[in-house]
Order: sequence, then C-alpha cells, then structure tokens
Amino acid sequence: MKMFYKVQLPASQPVASYVHQCKLYIQQRAGKFKFMTSEAFISLFSFEAEVADEQQLIKALRKAAAYLDTFDVSLNGFSHFPQSRTLFIKVENARTLRERNRLFHDAFLSITKDMGIDISNMTFTDHPHMTIGADFESKIYGSLYNAFVQHRYHQDFRAESALLVKYVGRGKNKVLSKAPFQKVSRHRPPFIEAPTASNEKGQMTLEFN
Repeated sequence: MKMFYKVQLPASQPVASYVHQCKLYIQQRAGKFKFMTSEAFISLFSFEAEVADEQQLIKALRKAAAYLDTFDVSLNGFSHFPQSRTLFIKVENARTLRERNRLFHDAFLSITKDMGIDISNMTFTDHPHMTIGADFESKIYGSLYNAFVQHRYHQDFRAESALLVKYVGRGKNKVLSKAPFQKVSRHRPPFIEAPTASNEKGQMTLEFN
C-alpha cells in the first residue's frame, strides 16, 4: 500500500515559539483553522511510496542528508497566498534554500533509485515558506492579513536536519525520522555543491496589539 510522505525542514526553538504565538493570536480571533496544531517547518518535497519500503526510505534520506552541510535560513516578514487564504512567513534567502533543497532532492532520488525503491508523485517546493495557517473564513481573513503584513519579524536559524513525515489521515502527520546534515559522505554527490547562505543577526518581536 502506498502512503504519502513529506520531507520538512524543522524550525529552531525560538522560531517555533514565535510561530506558536502567532497561532494563538489567530485562534483567539478566528477559532479553529487549518494547520492550527502543526509544528513550525518549511516544506522541502513530498512523494508517495510503499509503506513496506519505509525503513529503506529512512536510510535513503539519511544518506542524502550526509552530502549536505548545515546552512542558514533567514525569515523576514509575512505574506500570503490569496486563493487558499494562507498566511506565511517569507524566506528571505529563498533562492539559496531552493538550491540546497534541489541538491537534497536530487540526491534522495538518486539513492532511492539505486536502492530499488518505487517513488511516485514527487512534488518539489519551488516557493519555500513557513506556513502559519490557511483556509480562513473570508470575513476574518482580511483583518488577519492586514495585522500580519504590518507586523515586522526577522529571524535567522541554522538548518541542521530534515524530517521524514508520514501522513496518517484526518489532517495528522507522524514524524518517522530525523536526517542530520553532516557532510560526512566520502563519495562525490550526484550534484554540484551550492553556496552557503550568509548569516545575519536575528530580530523578533512577540507583541500583537
């Protein structure tokens, strides 16, 4: 049986705490909403695979992560996807993150192919972002959007690992494994190395009026 899997970049604890505060702010004004209980993360790619291959998927992701070193992610300000009424935090160095993700994605595909794992419906994240919430009611969405886009937020964090997550139904996910970025593989990766993102001083404000 095939299941739906996601590979995510988890946020640092300070960023996760801030996102939690954002969700509480929204919940007080809008009630329940999509992604209300989700952890803070950036989606990298997703796919379908046989549940019987789960342990092999974990090994493949860890092997792919061993080709990458840790890198910086810079979050800066809020934006939205109006069609899905989604609020999110923007990734300032999105191009660098996209390049890193492409290397990770390609290595994972190459490794799973060599291992004989059947991967289907692969989706790559072209617009990396950190979702706060989605599918809000139209009558409250406008006021939420105006409140967040006027709110200044800038925070950097070090991306040190990726998570393999399985969708288990009813909007719930289960974290299967963590894959550290260690740059320990002695073999040449099946891609060209991308530049490392610059490190900038983080700033964050938690007050909402």
